[in-house]
Amino acid sequence: MEDKFRKKSFTDKDIPASDRGVPVKEVVKLITSSPFYEDLCELLEVEKLKDEFIEIPGAATLLQAIKAKNKEFEKIDLEASYNNLAFTKTEDDGKFAFVFSQVDEETGELIEGGSIIAKPIYSARSDFFSTLFNMDRYANSLIDSGYGHLVQTNLDSLKEIYSNGKTHRKKYRLLKDEDGVYFRAITSCKNYYDYNNNIAVFVGLLALHQESKKDARFTVKRCEYNESFIRIYFEKEESRPVEKVGKAKYIIEVSNDEVKREALRFSGVMTLIYGDNKGEEEEIFIKPKDLKTSFVSITHGVPPRTALRSLENIAKYKEREEELFNDLAHISTINNPDQIRHLIRSKVEKMKSNEMVKYKKEILDELINRVDSIYSLMKLMNKIDLIVEDIEAKEYLRYFMYETLIKRD
Repeated sequence: MEDKFRKKSFTDKDIPASDRGVPVKEVVKLITSSPFYEDLCELLEVEKLKDEFIEIPGAATLLQAIKAKNKEFEKIDLEASYNNLAFTKTEDDGKFAFVFSQVDEETGELIEGGSIIAKPIYSARSDFFSTLFNMDRYANSLIDSGYGHLVQTNLDSLKEIYSNGKTHRKKYRLLKDEDGVYFRAITSCKNYYDYNNNIAVFVGLLALHQESKKDARFTVKRCEYNESFIRIYFEKEESRPVEKVGKAKYIIEVSNDEVKREALRFSGVMTLIYGDNKGEEEEIFIKPKDLKTSFVSITHGVPPRTALRSLENIAKYKEREEELFNDLAHISTINNPDQIRHLIRSKVEKMKSNEMVKYKKEILDELINRVDSIYSLMKLMNKIDLIVEDIEAKEYLRYFMYETLIKRD
């Protein structure tokens, strides 16, 4: 995959000391073109807040990153029936590509010269083939083995099926930049509301600004993003002691995926902070996979009014925070840290996650040596975290670490 499509990230270490926050007015600019602008402003009381400053360190860096990413691609949502599609090979590298014929919405006729050739990226090709009688594995195997002409024959034959009553009408998300057009994903023709990354940043900053005015203060701890996805970690400044470890901080994770079913989501993550007798501290992220840690979850199929009302649940983060700190108390019951090392090793040996497999050998090499304390166990977990570079693999690792430390199964 080309670098421009890979997820990017920054952490609090990349944020300049001068970044103490951002004016509300600057954040509002993110949603001025959104069809939900008025509803969002009303719900989050923008009129009352418009002259305020959001004191969340890292907020300006976050805003700068999302604006820069927005400039990289034009997003095109194109609705098309199967018979308005064609398939070809790209001129530069001979790869399988899609030809979208644009249709006049009023007349239903093809627009002359309106064809768009788009290269599939991410899982778009597989996702498309899966809508055609689940032929994704078959078609991908043929293409990857150099037998694309057989796939073309199958695709041509399907036109007859979709000309005789069976429908195949989809909405396609395309990305366009100076190098060409890319087929990013299939979205829904019905009940699809574009709750995008700009909305996620706007809601996250405004909602936590409101909470900060009560009894909590937050900083941007980390952000992972691409043109259609974002995951922001807002860390509470307050820490609490965790027996046998050191201390921990609660993180509100605000995530959004523009092209998958789940759009905007708020959930809980923990930072475990441990140190040695010299006062040097290190930290690891752990995250439960249970849906109980999510306190706001909006899908693309939920109408705006209903979706925006669910944002009122953001204040429930305190309940989730207490649940996670209660979970952390289980760490103090670890009497033999080396048993946890054995458990980790056993899980890694059975690991089948596509994102993690490439790190398997290196992780197992780190798991050879015995650990005799919780501190040594934390150090070991941190080494494993440093081995894993891929952003999605790190997300899997956070779940993994939580399971082994808390649930131990």
